[in-house]
Amino acid sequence: VELRLQPGFGLAGVVANETGAPLGNVRVVAEPLGGDARRAAAAVSNPDGRYEFANLPAGPVRLVARHPAWQ
Repeated sequence: VELRLQPGFGLAGVVANETGAPLGNVRVVAEPLGGDARRAAAAVSNPDGRYEFANLPAGPVRLVARHPAWQ
């Protein structure tokens, strides 16, 4: 059995509304692109709108923000 560890990367940001006000309790998902085998990672923004991912595998992702009040 051969085990190869891949380096992970951090990604952080702020969720804001159209006026720039930060939004808390927003579920942010980093979805891998291109049909690769990586799994999606999820984070929830804090009251200041900040979210953070740690140790994401390398490769392109699409960020999707979801909140119960949004359609």
